[in-house]
Amino acid sequence: MKGANGITVTGDYVMFPGGNYMDPERSDSNFAVMYKNRKPQHYELKSGYKSSVADNGRGVRIACGISGISAHEGPFPSYPNSWKTISTEPFHVVKALPGTGQFFLAGSRGRIATITF
Repeated sequence: MKGANGITVTGDYVMFPGGNYMDPERSDSNFAVMYKNRKPQHYELKSGYKSSVADNGRGVRIACGISGISAHEGPFPSYPNSWKTISTEPFHVVKALPGTGQFFLAGSRGRIATITF
């Protein structure tokens, strides 16, 4: 089962995290970005399946899934090479507190976390 499993709309682009949750280590076409008025571009985030992505509006993005948590800092066009795995702990959803460096994550069994950049 593969495809997009989340959506985040931010300014000039839309991000679609996904991949194959039945094979979470696979990284082929697990992330897509669509800029305004352009065709979507597919990327490979080396860290596997992602179910959610958030952008804090200050140049930091967090993606999470059962394969762990990845972060991207800097200008958006530097995708996908500058994504870094920051944790292998699985989480299902991430949301940013706009205008801050804070992200909130939730996972199975009531697990909740915050990350601050």
